[in-house]
Amino acid sequence: MTRRILLSHLSLILLVLLALEVPFGVFYARSELSRFSRTAQQGAMTLAAVCEERMEHGLAAD
Repeated sequence: MTRRILLSHLSLILLVLLALEVPFGVFYARSELSRFSRTAQQGAMTLAAVCEERMEHGLAAD
């Protein structure tokens, strides 16, 4: 009897944890991908601005 109650409680806890962790994991993965893309785009824009400035002034590339 106690073993069945214990197993039912553990399975319920496992079900709730899975139901919460999967959506939160997907949300976290999307936000991290978005943050990475934003950071990469910002770095590319900064590099492009620096290169454009040097090309306009005729400075040699380092």
